[in-house]
Amino acid sequence: MSEIVGKVARIINEHELAINVGGDKGIAVGDKVALYRTIDVKDPDSGEILGSVDVRKLRLEVVIVEPKFCVAAITERQTGSGSNIFLQSLLPLKRISSTPVKVGSPSEVHVAVGDVAIFEK
Repeated sequence: MSEIVGKVARIINEHELAINVGGDKGIAVGDKVALYRTIDVKDPDSGEILGSVDVRKLRLEVVIVEPKFCVAAITERQTGSGSNIFLQSLLPLKRISSTPVKVGSPSEVHVAVGDVAIFEK
């Protein structure tokens, strides 16, 4: 499985966004993509940055493909308190927020232009 890396180019609405890679890079409708945020890991004693780690924050699926960009829609549902798979499938989709949201929010994920998007092919 190979990876194609892009970035969020525009937030279209609370469920869709545009990413700066498209059909000319092999993207197709139905491709899965995940958005990541990079977190620096700092030494608590020296304050030195030891490195960074990418943390997945949202899963999407490509719904429109143009030569230079694609549009992806959220496929991830809000988290519920129960473990019943059927009931979880009835929960609404998560929403994109262009403003910071409370950490751990079950319904909204903060997304910004420039966020890293990794496609799995």
